[in-house]
Amino acid sequence: MFNSRIQDASSFVSKLETEASGDPKRSLSLAYLEIERRKLLHGFGDREKLIDALVQYFTRFGYLACFCSDVEVFLDILTPAEKINLLEKLKECLGTMSMVPAKSLGQAISLQKIQWQIGTIYKLPDAELESLAVMMVNLYCQNLPLSKDLDPQESMHGEELLCMVSNILVQLYWRTGNLGYLLETVVMLELGLNIKRFVSQYKILLLHLYSHLGALPVAYEWYRTLDVKNILLESVSHQILPQMLVSPLWEDLNDLLKDYLKFMDDYLRESADLTFLAYRHRNYSKVIEFVQFKERLQHSNQYLVARVESAILRLKEKANNIEEEEGVFECLKSGTQILELSSDTSCNSLTFNEDMQLRPWWTPTPKKNYLLGPFEELEHPWETLDYRKEWETHVREIVEKRSFLPRMIYLSVQCASASTKENMEANGSVTDSSLSLEMKSLLERYVKGLGCSLNDAVKVVLDVAEGRKSLEELGSDMIEWANFAVFYNAWTLSSHESMLLMGEETGCRTCFLALSSTPILYSFISSMWQEEKKSGGPADSSTFVLSQTIRDSVSSLYSIVEVVVQCLKEEVNKTDETVDLLLSSLEMGSNEGPGQVFRALKELVSTADEGELGDEIFQGIKSWSPKVITSKMLKGQHKMVSDFLQICEAKLKLHAYDADELIFRMSPAIKMYKLVGEERFLLWAVCSIQLQVSCGQGGDKLLALAEGLLKKHIASHSLHEPEALIVYISVLEQQGKYGDALEVLFGKLGSLILIEVDRLRLQGRLLAQSGDNAAAASTFQKILESWYAYGAICPDDWQCFLHYLGCLLEDDQSWCDGTTSEPRCPPKSVDKLPHITDAMFNSRIQDASSFVSKLETEASGDPKRSLSLAYLEIERRKLLHGFGDREKLIDALVQYFTRFGYLACFCSDVEVFLDILTPAEK
Repeated sequence: MFNSRIQDASSFVSKLETEASGDPKRSLSLAYLEIERRKLLHGFGDREKLIDALVQYFTRFGYLACFCSDVEVFLDILTPAEKINLLEKLKECLGTMSMVPAKSLGQAISLQKIQWQIGTIYKLPDAELESLAVMMVNLYCQNLPLSKDLDPQESMHGEELLCMVSNILVQLYWRTGNLGYLLETVVMLELGLNIKRFVSQYKILLLHLYSHLGALPVAYEWYRTLDVKNILLESVSHQILPQMLVSPLWEDLNDLLKDYLKFMDDYLRESADLTFLAYRHRNYSKVIEFVQFKERLQHSNQYLVARVESAILRLKEKANNIEEEEGVFECLKSGTQILELSSDTSCNSLTFNEDMQLRPWWTPTPKKNYLLGPFEELEHPWETLDYRKEWETHVREIVEKRSFLPRMIYLSVQCASASTKENMEANGSVTDSSLSLEMKSLLERYVKGLGCSLNDAVKVVLDVAEGRKSLEELGSDMIEWANFAVFYNAWTLSSHESMLLMGEETGCRTCFLALSSTPILYSFISSMWQEEKKSGGPADSSTFVLSQTIRDSVSSLYSIVEVVVQCLKEEVNKTDETVDLLLSSLEMGSNEGPGQVFRALKELVSTADEGELGDEIFQGIKSWSPKVITSKMLKGQHKMVSDFLQICEAKLKLHAYDADELIFRMSPAIKMYKLVGEERFLLWAVCSIQLQVSCGQGGDKLLALAEGLLKKHIASHSLHEPEALIVYISVLEQQGKYGDALEVLFGKLGSLILIEVDRLRLQGRLLAQSGDNAAAASTFQKILESWYAYGAICPDDWQCFLHYLGCLLEDDQSWCDGTTSEPRCPPKSVDKLPHITDAMFNSRIQDASSFVSKLETEASGDPKRSLSLAYLEIERRKLLHGFGDREKLIDALVQYFTRFGYLACFCSDVEVFLDILTPAEK
């Protein structure tokens, strides 16, 4: 059977090819390839025929940019030896062909891409890779005249070549560790952007290269030129945000976070209006689209990270002024606001909307960077980069740990305050005890993220402090361990545990050095100093020992920061001699190592002809200056050092300050309702509860609370707005109290809904959810009749018909999950329910047909789209239940096309009906 059918397919493609006129059709060539692939998959194919067909496809369409993606699936079926054989044939074919220059260039690029795809390039020795890079650069330079007359916004011919050369040079750097290859890559890409400013892939490559070279300010400048706005902030900002979060560029980071959070907050605020507008216009597909899109953004991991990091950044920026720091803590509700963001539910429901496809091969995710590790043989980077899940897990872990910091800083200050005798006498032990217990709980959760218990974590830090374990053994979690040491010591001040730091210099230096650029230690230390000032000196011998230990730690930390400051100042004062030194490594003239691509580019500059290249390309080449580029890179590194120096100098000038306890603010909605008793504030509170429950942060108790608040308000004030009644009913719906909701709707409060159709819709929905399908179908039937009987304002009420038919046949899935969102289209499959017999189905589907015929008779004017769709849906349901006539459905689709084929929505209208047809019927 397979052979017979595959032969039919081959004959059909041959017939199409015979009938086709003009140039060869790409789809037919791909069809031949797919047929050969299917044969091989079934064990009947000829691999040589597939290879020959691929060569033939290359001769015809190898110049297209999509060639490599076209053939990727066919390459997967070949063995490594067959891929090499194919590659050799493609090279032979390229050498014998004669085409126009642009197409010849396209084919040459496709051939190089195929080599990347197959993975042969990664196995070449260094010398061959260098030669290949030079060949590609020369090819790029030779074909620049082809782009002479292109619009500035158009893609240049051969611009992919520089991306491939970049990949080769970066691989050579990874193999050899020679930074000259990275510098060569940078100056080459800068030349490419001089020639054409709008090549985003060049900018992304440069962004990551400058980041790796420590010139993050320059990387950030290139990111800004990408003009990332709106939703691109969600999908593209991962290219720069992770690097910025661990840099001293606080001002730029603040701008980056503000832009992102402004877009997110604006969209999430406006999405309700957009959704309501779409609902008002009965564009239900858009309603669902808006809601689903909002959900994805609302649970975005970057949104959570940005909110957490924005709070931490504010604490960092204000760490030198205690009054401003207190203001930040007040806005953050003493750190609890950020802590609540990272609940288990929030972290588990995170969405990852980043587009990783544009990232360079050496850093497939923000967490993974091959260049930071030793060289390793890769078959093909793109085939072995399954790091996304690892990165997603890492994000969940790190954001949870980071969200603890504001609250733990606050509690550290409070624990320190509670440690003095004067404070204990004034405040008593109850509050202090609760703070200590909360701090201990957070410490246990914090070290759980480090993979150990609290006791084990204490032992690890003591081992490091006393020299039994090296700092390197802490690995990439060094900062987290240092944070733990500080927080643990703060907790011991208000508990009966022993401090980790015993005054030994080694311990102090090890634990505090890693924290020299964070606000955590300074908040803690400052509170210690202030407590001593307030108490007028140590109260007893134990307090004296504690105070002396802290003083020793502070002195040790300051001496370390002073050494760091001195080193940074020496780095800042370096002259520009480094520029010439770096460039000289590329100008040596050696045939090995970095510099060969650089010299090819310099030759282009020296031989450039304005008449041949055009003014724009010529000016771009002539304005290229490797010295300026290298100087810009060094200035970027200089700014990084300078900004870090400013932070360190500021820490040396910290002043003591008081750390008063901050209080929690009451919910503004409840507070306003208690003050003025207005219905709108109650609804605000109730809607907040509903949203909390819908996000998985509450349950029946919260909904019962919301219902109780509404009942109490109704008893004393009643309700006065239709929206208030709808909110009350929705609270009952969320609890599954459909009978109670119907009672409210049929009671006195039901008169608030003035439009009869709106009341009937709500009634039909509640009846369907309660399982009374007959009554629900009757209700939706009344709505449809009202449209046509009384000069309908919405005769195309397609969704209402779907509910009517679904309830009539008792297979409506719209309400099965308790949601109130309208379905976008009919279900693609309907199972026969055991309580619906064939006779009952036939009877009810006949009733539906008669009802639609009656509506069509009563309808006036032009044909109604909803009635035509209703006929189609009835025929579809018949087929799904095994009683339909496929020809009738096809005829109905043709009829629908003649009436409404001009509408933009035609294809989406008929999509679900096409799905039920066989390929031959389609």
